[in-house]
Amino acid sequence: MAVSADAAVVELLDSSNYLDWSVLVKTYLLAQDLWDVVEEEEEEEADDEFKAWRKKNAMALHKIQISCGREAFSLIRNTTSAKSAWDTLAEKFKPKPFLTRYDNDYNQYKPLFDAVRSGDWNKAKDFLTLHPNAIRARLPSRGMIALHLATELEHEHIVEELVQLM
Repeated sequence: MAVSADAAVVELLDSSNYLDWSVLVKTYLLAQDLWDVVEEEEEEEADDEFKAWRKKNAMALHKIQISCGREAFSLIRNTTSAKSAWDTLAEKFKPKPFLTRYDNDYNQYKPLFDAVRSGDWNKAKDFLTLHPNAIRARLPSRGMIALHLATELEHEHIVEELVQLM
């Protein structure tokens, strides 16, 4: 899909360029005094103030729409609010914070580490029954597995049980 001659960007939004695209579109909308409609929804009223807002909203929404590739546009095709369109595109295309494998393991297996810390083998065993791969999960800050943590905390009964499971 080609970039429209009156688009606010040189490259249409797709799954790989959200950060650059959003900066360019926001700068354009700020320069055209349209950004305020992206920041806040307006209450619908029948007065001149609402009519002015509606016009600015339509102009901002149009610029956002013509700056999108097919996939991005399909997400906002039926949207009537510039703010809603902007928020939808950000939710879909804005890169998520990077999590390492260890961070994911820790978040997923936190109940195991909590059980080991507290010395509660029954909770740890119940968790390991449901998640057997958790035995290899590591604490992100220190790279320790549950066995190392149990050893460090001198929970001998947990150490013995974990060694048997391994």
